Formats: sequence, C-alpha cells, structure tokens
Amino acid sequence: MYFIKLGEKNDFKQLISLDNRLRDIANIRNEKRDIYPINLDEESKKFFDAYKKGKRYNPQFKYDSIDYTKTDIMKMIETLREDFVTFNHELSSFYINLISYYENWVTVFSCDSERSTHRFADGLFQLYGKVDFRGLQLSREALKTHKKVIIPDSEKIYDGKYLIEAFDKKMKEELKINPWKCEFKNIPGRIGLSTPERKIYINEKAKFAEGDINSLLSHEIGVHVFRAETGYELGLFGFTIGSLNNEATEEGMAIRNSLAVKNTKPNILFEASINCLISSIVDTMDFYDIFIFLQQYSKDLNWCFKKTCRVKRALEDTSVFGGFSRDQVYMKGYAVVKDLDEKTFKEDLFKYRLASSELNYTQVLDRFKKIKSSL
Repeated sequence: MYFIKLGEKNDFKQLISLDNRLRDIANIRNEKRDIYPINLDEESKKFFDAYKKGKRYNPQFKYDSIDYTKTDIMKMIETLREDFVTFNHELSSFYINLISYYENWVTVFSCDSERSTHRFADGLFQLYGKVDFRGLQLSREALKTHKKVIIPDSEKIYDGKYLIEAFDKKMKEELKINPWKCEFKNIPGRIGLSTPERKIYINEKAKFAEGDINSLLSHEIGVHVFRAETGYELGLFGFTIGSLNNEATEEGMAIRNSLAVKNTKPNILFEASINCLISSIVDTMDFYDIFIFLQQYSKDLNWCFKKTCRVKRALEDTSVFGGFSRDQVYMKGYAVVKDLDEKTFKEDLFKYRLASSELNYTQVLDRFKKIKSSL
C-alpha cells in the first residue's frame, strides 16, 4: 500500500493546474511556422543557378507570420513563473527553467519583422548558445576517422510511405502506444517531430535505405516518441515535452541507441559531428561560406546545401552571421551518455523524459504517478 504524504494530493492538484497553463504558452512555440522556410524550393534553385555561374548567393527565406501578441504572451509567462515560485514545490525549478526557455523563444520570434537583422540572428543563436566544448571535441575526434559513406546504387531504397508503415508497426506492436500521425512536408531535414501535436513530419522527397529505416525506428520512435509517451502517461505536459537539458540527453541517447542496432545507417556519428561542427561556426560565416566549407567533407552539393539550411533556418537573409545552433545537442548529449552504465541508460533514462542531470525528479514523479488516479 502506498501512503500519501500530508497535503500531497492538494499539491499535485495545483501542479496539474499550473502544468495546464504551461501548455497554453508552449503552443505558441510553433517550429513549423517559426523555423521552416516556405520558399525552400525556390531559394534552392536560385542558389544552385548562381553557384553554377560562379556567383555568390545567400538564400532569402520566407516564413509564415506569427499569430500572437508578444505583450499578452509575456504576461502569461511572467504570471506562471511567479505562481511556480510561490508554489515552491519540488518540481518548481524544473518548470521555471522550462518557462524561461519559452520566454526566450517568444522574445526572438515575436520580432519576426526583424528576421533579416543581426539582432535577430544573434538572439536565434543565443537560444542554444555557444557549442558545448565536450561535444565539439568529440565531433572533431570522430571526423578524423569517420568519413561520409556513400550508399551504393545497388542497395534497395524505400520511400516515405514505407517508413510510415514501419513507424506505425513499431508503435503499435512493439511499444504498444497509439501511433503518432505522420505527414509529408517539405522540410530541410528528412524527419521532424512535433511532440505537442503528436506528429511526425517526413520530407516528401526523402528516400531511405534499409539502414536508415532501422536507425530511424530506434532513434525517432524508440527514443523520442517512447519517452514523450511517458509524459502523456503521467498527464503532465512539462514532462511530455521535456526540458532544454533533456533535449541534449535525448539526442545523445538516440545516437547510442541507433549505433547499437544491427544493420544501422553508416553515417550516424559523421552526420552528428558535422552538425555540431557547423553549429560552432554559424555565428562567423554566411550561408555561402558554410556551404563551401562543407565540401571538404563531401562533394555532394545537395547534402552541403541541406546541412547549411539546418543551421541557417529561421533567418530570412542568410548572409547575416548567426543562426540556429540547436544541432550541437546531438554530440553534446552523446558525450554525456555514451559511457553511462546499462542500468542508468536503459532503465533510469527511459522511465521519464528527464535529462541525465534531472534524475533526482524521478521519485516525486513516481509518487505523482501512484496517486494521480485519485486526484
């Protein structure tokens, strides 16, 4: 029998109420609107037309407009922060850190009329900041021995429809969870997840080898979707989306998980290391120069373009120094989790959507889970 601490029921009821208010704020952070350009194909054509003629061109991206007023959202954010401080619960610090991240996101993207300015580019860069030294060092070491492997033409290639079927099967039959909705979208990468919407976006033009399929099943479904579902099971939105610290932990987990899969894709560490490396230079180079820089690692110009798009997305004028340094999180997280013992990695980190530095919250979440049905 589990004995409920005095006042714990009321505390958890208040936590649920505050958590629901976080959801309203989090819905403002719309990556599909904020960072995915709506004229990617047109700008890609302009870039390569200019490149073939020996001319320098930096894409000029366009985005959907925001649909909220900064003043209103900031008031919601500040009020919720104050209420969590007053609440003074074991989980208050977790939520306050999460609120601060959303505050920074709104501060940057509510000024979408300034997307072509250095101020916007710097604010965008500061969302994730300078690249973590451990991740960058690990990336540089990995790139000394890991080269881009070209998939032979003889290998069987699958389209996005096949990937969706594989995703659905893993979610339904192996993980026993309700499948997330998959949608085709013209995005810079091949795959994108939206946890609040329970959606998986797949690049409509992407093709996948068998190793890609196996890796994505382990990475996207086996780690990201599975850990998000632990939050849905709790019924706490904050632990469904996870913290900024968790983002790095989880991407590192995804790499470790994928590397353990038989017949996985060959370029996992290479790609993650390149992501980290160009995140470290995005504040010192424009789009064109990063594109040229990448050619020392691959002569595949389409690959170089897509990689550059990842760190310059959210900008309108990509000649501006600065950009989206999020892609550093892969190797930052892998540097932390790669040598963790099996229990910590396979049990503790898969129980809830927590960073390795947040496992101290496990006990209070266990208590919440045991009594939530009576709340």
